[in-house]
Amino acid sequence: MKFIKKNKWALLASFFIPLILMVIVLAMTGIYWGSSRSILAGDAYHQYVAIHSLYRNILHSGGSQGFLYTFTSGLGLNLYAFSAYYMGSFLMPFTFFFDVKSMPDALYLFTIIKFGLIGLSSFVSFKNMYQKLSNLTVLSISTAFALMSFLTSQLEITMWLDVFILLPLIIWGLHRLMDERKRWLYFVSLLILFIQNYYFGFMVAIFLVLYFLARMTYEKWSWTKVLDFVVSSTLAGIASLIMLLPMYLDLKSNNSDALSTLSGIFTENSHLF
Repeated sequence: MKFIKKNKWALLASFFIPLILMVIVLAMTGIYWGSSRSILAGDAYHQYVAIHSLYRNILHSGGSQGFLYTFTSGLGLNLYAFSAYYMGSFLMPFTFFFDVKSMPDALYLFTIIKFGLIGLSSFVSFKNMYQKLSNLTVLSISTAFALMSFLTSQLEITMWLDVFILLPLIIWGLHRLMDERKRWLYFVSLLILFIQNYYFGFMVAIFLVLYFLARMTYEKWSWTKVLDFVVSSTLAGIASLIMLLPMYLDLKSNNSDALSTLSGIFTENSHLF
């Protein structure tokens, strides 16, 4: 609470600046609430709007359609495993307040809100990690992080945005684990990421190993820190099996193609830069 009171205006700015900038940029391309043009490009048009509509219909059915399995999609769909990639967004439950026809507007609203949440989570994390920096400096960094080209170029893939809401919190949690031996923020945020999006989960796991090793290069080597990191990360991975194991079994049972074999380190089109 003390942190919020001390930085309340900066916290509000960290949320609203990325959000407003995205509203302006999208409006300049003809995309706004109720517009005939939408952000439904590529998979967003073919998959994500239908998935959000399906989730909305399940909520309105009072759960009678089932959150574990549904027969409303083709010959049936394992929703529990499916949600490990497509339906884990923080804002998914808010589809309840929209009808199917307005789902493109719902995705527009969710998208700009997520940019605001990325700005907010990165400000909170960076401010706690680097307390000597001024609010203006941290606000500039958090805004730049929220509006990085990767996110703005992939904004139609809505579930990827949730990853970058969590990523600053995971990094902050890793700092707390290494500097203060406080493990809960790291464990919980990493667990949520694994459950919410396994696709990015393994990439973030690789990044965290490299980030941990990079920090250890300019600190006194401590096996206690190594043990804390390994145990906390492993426990987060094990706990996430409640979602990942059913997903793996579902993919395995529905995959008719064998995995390709690795014949070399580089593919035909690989290059260093």
